[in-house]
Amino acid sequence: MKKKLKTVATLLMISGMVLCWSSACKKVIEDLLTFNIDYSSSFTVPSAVGVNTPFNVPTPPVQTNASQKFQNNGTSKDKVKNIILKKLTLNITAPSQANFKMFKSIKLYISASGQPKKLLAESGEISTAAGKTLTLTPTPDNLDSYIKQDEFEVEAEVIMREVPLYEITFRADMTFQVTADPL
Repeated sequence: MKKKLKTVATLLMISGMVLCWSSACKKVIEDLLTFNIDYSSSFTVPSAVGVNTPFNVPTPPVQTNASQKFQNNGTSKDKVKNIILKKLTLNITAPSQANFKMFKSIKLYISASGQPKKLLAESGEISTAAGKTLTLTPTPDNLDSYIKQDEFEVEAEVIMREVPLYEITFRADMTFQVTADPL
C-alpha cells in the first residue's frame, strides 16, 4: 500500500512539474509578438536577352522604414527575434500581352549593406501555361539582418524559355513575418 502511495505521489509530482513547465512555455510564446510587414519592388527584364542562360536584373533599393514599422507594432529593432519571408508574388505590370510562359525559372536574391547576397525565393520550373502572376517559394532563412537595415536590394536571376521581343516589367510583392519581444 505504501509503495502504491509513493508511486501515485511521484506521478502527481511529475504531472505537476510538466503542467508548470507547459504553462511557462505557453506564457513565453504568448509574450512574443508576431506581425507581418509588406514591401514591393519593381524591375524590368530587357528585350532580346538570351535563352537558357541566367540573366541578372538588379532592382532599386527598397526603403524599409523598419524602426517605424516595429514601433507601430509595439516593439523595436533590438527586440526582433526572427524575420522570415512568408510570401513573394511576382506580377507582370507591363506590357499587357506579357505572361510568365516565356520564362523557364526565376530566383530572387536579397542583399543589404554588410550582408552577403542570399537566396530569397525561387520559382522552380515555370509552367508554359503560367499567366501574369507567379508565386515563388520562399526560403526558410532568418532575414532580420537584412530587414532591420534602412534599405535592402532585391536581384532577380531569370532564365528565359523564349527571347522576349519587348521589355517586361514586374512588381515583386513581399510579405515578411516578424517575431519579436514587446516593448
